[in-house]
Amino acid sequence: MALVDSYFTVRRERVDKYVTEEWVPEFAEQVFSNTEIAAVWDKVVRSDNKAERLEFIVELGPELQSRINMKRLELVKPLDDAERIIKRELNTNYEQARSINNSVTSFLVSTSKVTENRNRYLEMMGVKDEKVSEILTKVDSAVEKLVNKSEKLMSKEDQVKKYLKKFEELKTKF
Repeated sequence: MALVDSYFTVRRERVDKYVTEEWVPEFAEQVFSNTEIAAVWDKVVRSDNKAERLEFIVELGPELQSRINMKRLELVKPLDDAERIIKRELNTNYEQARSINNSVTSFLVSTSKVTENRNRYLEMMGVKDEKVSEILTKVDSAVEKLVNKSEKLMSKEDQVKKYLKKFEELKTKF
């Protein structure tokens, strides 16, 4: 999350820089292009009356500041929305990853316990891992031989059926 925060902090700083260096000068130019405001400004600047100057700034300042703040918020809102969505997605994905990790860890612990129990029971019966491997190898070999012999028997049985069929055909011809 620190990386996301850092990224959006930099983006907000760029928005602030744009507002102060580009948008505010353009906005000020628009404000002072209003003939009424320009006339009052010229009058205040030429006047030696500090009260008039202060009044002008107090009257116009908050309005200008409000519009500057509104522009900044307008530009920052999409960043805030994007940041919120990205953080929500990251949190969701992180929680899913944690859940998957917990499931896998639980499965591995369970498998480990099953293997542990199997080895303990085999040891109690006097069966060692080497014996189990040897027996499994012999069983695999016996099953393979049986399958091969049954395939050969089926093949021979098919041959016998063919011969019997031919013999029957010959018999019917006589």
